[in-house]
Amino acid sequence: MSRNDLSIIVINYGGDSNLSNCLKSFINRADAYSEIIVVDNASPPGSYDLSDTDRTKYTLLQLDANRGYGAACNAGARVANSDYLMFLNNDTIVDPDQLIHMVESAMEHSDVVSGCFGCILTAPDGTPVHSSGRFPSILNQLLIWKSNFSKGRDTTMELTALLQERGKWFPVDYVTGAALVVSRAVFFLVGGFDERFFMYFEDTELQFRMKKMGFASNLYCDTGIIHLEGGGRRRNNQTRIETYKSLILYNQIILSEFHFFVFRFAFIPLLAIQLCNPNFGFSENKKFVISTVWSAFGKALKK
Repeated sequence: MSRNDLSIIVINYGGDSNLSNCLKSFINRADAYSEIIVVDNASPPGSYDLSDTDRTKYTLLQLDANRGYGAACNAGARVANSDYLMFLNNDTIVDPDQLIHMVESAMEHSDVVSGCFGCILTAPDGTPVHSSGRFPSILNQLLIWKSNFSKGRDTTMELTALLQERGKWFPVDYVTGAALVVSRAVFFLVGGFDERFFMYFEDTELQFRMKKMGFASNLYCDTGIIHLEGGGRRRNNQTRIETYKSLILYNQIILSEFHFFVFRFAFIPLLAIQLCNPNFGFSENKKFVISTVWSAFGKALKK
């Protein structure tokens, strides 16, 4: 992998000013990438404006329908020409110097460069935000919910500790798809993103398949990419519902029929905790619980 043998694939829906700001953060540093591909997921007309960006420096791929994040990533990967792909949310700001440092470091580690990797993402104020994680289970789902109730303090503390090891690599189950680098050959070898996921957990499921085939995921213990939504913008209830629909689908895919049966029934008492989630009103929490139970015992059963 040469330093700039990298296709940066930016996934956009709506975007507003985020997409333009994302592109402008690295578009003039051609030494950090070989090409930029913007995949627009059938955004509503007028929902983003790229008039202040240099159109000659990126390819705009406009899809005819919004089929979800993973489908858009797959579409971008199919037209990419580089050996390595970087999937990037439109609400990120990239420090190109730090991106180069990460890629150069990855080149020195064969296990890193052959799989998936990314760095520690931060909020605009420099606070570390969700960057990687463990594969879902009942136990770590409890830990995730504990973090939700503590407004992410557990995640911040864990990542802040990793920053004490700047420049080193830390093995993880998965790196978040908000800023994910993967070998193009490996990406297509494992079949790309599963397009049954509309949004959320498609990155986790991809890296689960990669791990089964012997490819690692690693987190670079340094910063360099700001994730605006990761900085604590309050998610709406529909987003929360979509997240857990995808969590249920993830478990349906990876678990045996028997273990998925056990998972669904074990999941119900954990959902009851969400009725007391202080980040949402009671009516929102109730709607979330009802929708998630329906997903687990209704739609999720359809293969």
